[in-house]
Parts: sequence; C-alpha cells; structure tokens
Amino acid sequence: IRLGNDSAIEKLCRAGVYFQVNPDFRESFITRRKGMRLIKDGYGVVLGSDSHNMRSRRPQIDEAISYIRKKSDDEIFGRFMNTDIFDK
Repeated sequence: IRLGNDSAIEKLCRAGVYFQVNPDFRESFITRRKGMRLIKDGYGVVLGSDSHNMRSRRPQIDEAISYIRKKSDDEIFGRFMNTDIFDK
C-alpha cells in the first residue's frame, strides 16, 4: 500500500487491520515519514522486531521506542504505547 492512498488505509483500519512497523523504519527518509505518519495519524501500529537472528539483525526495539518518543507529543506516544491488538 502506498501511504498516499488514504482510502485504502482507511478501509483496512475499519476492517481491524494493524500495521507493523519494524525498528529499522528509522533508517531511510521515506520509511521514517511513512511510519511516523501512521503512528501520528492514530492508525493501529505495532512495533515488530524483524529480528531473525541476534548477530546481524538484533531487535533494536528500545532505539525505535526512543525515536518515536522523540518525534511524538505525549498524547500520540501514549496512544502508540497503549495499543492493545488483542482488545477487539
């Protein structure tokens, strides 16, 4: 899905779909912008580890949470941290 296609994203959200953002979303301008837009716009976003092994792809969850905290206000960060995908 292209992030610019809001109607498709809205339809997926209404259907209860959550989006996974991996910690390495911070590594490029485009993925940073898209990931933070999903979070700031209040879409269901979960932070995945994308860690297939601990040597070359360590989780980086703490770094991603710190980044999201730095780029968000208290309300947005609180909403992101309190997302419960099992509360449906």
